[in-house]
Amino acid sequence: MVAAAIHSTNQAEEAALPTFAWLLQDMWKVTFDKWGAEWSANPPHEASMSALSFPVPPSSANHPLWVTCVKELEKPKCPPGEAPLLIPVTWLPCCPFHTCHTTTTAAHLMVGHTFTGDYSCHFHPNFPEFHHGCSCGIATCSVEHVLCDCPWFAPACRTHKLTHPGGHHHPLGQSFNGAAGPLLDFLKASCAAFKPEVGLNPDVPFDPR
Repeated sequence: MVAAAIHSTNQAEEAALPTFAWLLQDMWKVTFDKWGAEWSANPPHEASMSALSFPVPPSSANHPLWVTCVKELEKPKCPPGEAPLLIPVTWLPCCPFHTCHTTTTAAHLMVGHTFTGDYSCHFHPNFPEFHHGCSCGIATCSVEHVLCDCPWFAPACRTHKLTHPGGHHHPLGQSFNGAAGPLLDFLKASCAAFKPEVGLNPDVPFDPR
């Protein structure tokens, strides 16, 4: 049937038919237009993590975090006038700066679905109170605490410029929507929120080791 349809179409009709690439582009635009309309009609609550992480309606532009995640190490360049460099057989075409663990942790922090006390309080309210805390001693660990206030991670925050020189932190939304490189570098160095962390159990004697 396809072959018959192709043979039955003359050159003028083929020129008037939309190409597959055009159909994909049109479908892409319609999808994002509908998604943006839904977002505008029902925007996220202003106090939610979604409002901080996605402050503008969806569009076909990639999120800054995604743009940073897919960056690759710079490929070797040959000097002008010289033969191209031989690439070793073991070279992989996709060699991002950050591991999947780092980038997925950043995405989990953006939506509040990560190893924090806020999350465990919501989904596991029957856990003992110390399960919702941080090992630094705060009663309830939150995303903001991990990225802004926790003394365990303060040196890494300063090193990777999540804080201003005076010690003040960038707004949380800026860490997610601005240049995402500092956030990913901080997570890579500190391993913050990479695994469950709980506060000190008052029923267990403190072991300084």
